[in-house]
Amino acid sequence: MRNERKSLILSGLSVLMCLVVLVGATWAWFTDSVSSSSNKLQAGVLDVQLLKDGEDISNSEEKVFDYHLWEPGYSAGASLSVKNNGSLALKYELLFQNITVKTGLENATGDLQKYEEHLAEATGDISEVLDVYLLDSNRAPTAEDTPAGTLKDYMAGKTLQTGFLLAGQTGNAVHIVIKMREDADNRYQNASASFDMTTHLRMKREFPLHLKDSISDIATTKALRKRLRM
Repeated sequence: MRNERKSLILSGLSVLMCLVVLVGATWAWFTDSVSSSSNKLQAGVLDVQLLKDGEDISNSEEKVFDYHLWEPGYSAGASLSVKNNGSLALKYELLFQNITVKTGLENATGDLQKYEEHLAEATGDISEVLDVYLLDSNRAPTAEDTPAGTLKDYMAGKTLQTGFLLAGQTGNAVHIVIKMREDADNRYQNASASFDMTTHLRMKREFPLHLKDSISDIATTKALRKRLRM
């Protein structure tokens, strides 16, 4: 009787072990996996063009302002715009940079030395009498137009235009006119000012419109410069 009970117990344990093995094998039969291949991360391209009257002058030798006989009341202008030629949204600033000013006396070298006596009082800073206008078109300023500031104001970092452009967009043209004040006197004879027209770019993340105002710029990454002389 005792042997029978022992046999029954051993038989039960054997059946139980078989069931465990069978269940484990069954779970193994129902496994699966999936994968997504060929994942790729690629940075976008930050690229702009500086346009004058719709023509790209980014890589040309053309000067935006290039006239050497300025006189009181004379003005010159240019219509400039920025085009986002890359694949990233960006924020830009258009401004004068690297402004260098020389008095008429400082410029009295070489052939001009013969005028040195006439230029003895030519010690004025010409940037103080060059008014910068941002107009509705490229035209001569009138008495009704108010200058945005003097060239000297822009030496302190004042911007001509700021904007936000999506890939492929072109910003509105800014009509920049510089005029020498009519009351500029002999202190400004033979004086000069040279400067770069610079476009600073900042990459801008494309978030929903209601979030854009709270997004900070990431980094200054590129600048376009055009040399201007007067």
